[in-house]
Amino acid sequence: MVEKEHVAYLVEAAVSHALARGDGGSMMWRGVSGPEKRGPYCEIRCMADGAEKAQVGNMLWRANEESIRARYGDCKTATDYPGNGRDAETGYTLAAGDFRRPPAHIDPVQVLKSCACFRYQACEFAGWDDSEAARFIEALTAKAINSLPGYEEAVWGAPKK
Repeated sequence: MVEKEHVAYLVEAAVSHALARGDGGSMMWRGVSGPEKRGPYCEIRCMADGAEKAQVGNMLWRANEESIRARYGDCKTATDYPGNGRDAETGYTLAAGDFRRPPAHIDPVQVLKSCACFRYQACEFAGWDDSEAARFIEALTAKAINSLPGYEEAVWGAPKK
């Protein structure tokens, strides 16, 4: 399991002005049908409160849990999960108060690495590719790439010789 701080960092990065390119810090991703559906697209805005951030963070943590259960069939409860045992006491649940502190420095390269790490930890279940968590990570990855220095100035397509 990834740590609470990892999930919170991903959510904070999604609404960060540091990665904003004309979106004001908001981020949208394709939603999914079922109990988690919040419409055809999901969005978290730059002014999201702690409860909204916790909702998105818990969606990510549930995907990580599903991956752990798929990969390690003998894990029946949160205390059985490999890795981050200290968050097992909370049942791997984020609350609004977990987002009260100022977010860590949001660097696009670090966001890309954090997304790759999360994807690695959460992709083991059969529905990962179509999950809301996968779509969130895909959207955050694209947002981080778009904010890399020089990206905006680069040629769309192949550069002229």
